[in-house]
Amino acid sequence: MPSKKYDWEKLKQEFFESDYLEAKAFLIHKAIPYNTVTRRYAKGWREEKKEYQKEITNKSKDKVVEVKIDYAKRREQKVQEAIDWIIDDIIKRVKNTENRKERVTYLEKLKEDIGEGKKMILDVTTNSTKTEEDQEILDKIKKDLWLSGEMFSE
Repeated sequence: MPSKKYDWEKLKQEFFESDYLEAKAFLIHKAIPYNTVTRRYAKGWREEKKEYQKEITNKSKDKVVEVKIDYAKRREQKVQEAIDWIIDDIIKRVKNTENRKERVTYLEKLKEDIGEGKKMILDVTTNSTKTEEDQEILDKIKKDLWLSGEMFSE
């Protein structure tokens, strides 16, 4: 029969969100005597906390990947918009130019600009190096998940 003196689920959540590695130290810090009864309630908390931390880390990594993909898509869209604008501009210039040499120059510029746009897209989508900004995002997401108690709502 659960002790009515303590809210064990709340204490468990607090332990998971704390820096304590051992339930005993956490309970003593909370001024809860560590005896046979409290040991029984806190049994398995350490292992569960490890699993909880793994889940938080995995969710954080997934969120970082999501953010990176979204950023890459937005950047790709902006690059495509720029390429479309360049193409339209070059076509207008070519149509308004009677000089064949200038037309060739405009078309060569078009080819070069499109190549640069494709290179920018490729750089964004293939860069998998973890940056300091990525780590900051990961840390913020991790903190938000811990503070929201999201892991307990599943």
